[in-house]
Amino acid sequence: MSRKRFSPEQIIAKLREAEVPLSQGMTALELSGIENFHFHDLRHTFCSGLILSGASLKEVKEMIGHSDISMTDRYSHLSLNHKLFRQSKLAEHYAGSSVN
Repeated sequence: MSRKRFSPEQIIAKLREAEVPLSQGMTALELSGIENFHFHDLRHTFCSGLILSGASLKEVKEMIGHSDISMTDRYSHLSLNHKLFRQSKLAEHYAGSSVN
């Protein structure tokens, strides 16, 4: 059975909807209706955020404490997608600029 992952933004939004102070921790999660939340989910979000903000796989490996780069490699698809997005933006920029 696959668990639904919540982004930090979704968690905070649900807590605000429930009008629960963020300092109440797991009780706040329960009150907000988020089920099957594991603290490890935040670790995944942290790694994904690092990759999307431009960190290399090696930097993420060191920051998260993975003993082997193959553990970190599962986030490489995010880096490739981000690079493709940036390349397409660059292509759009050059396609729209005039040559003097």
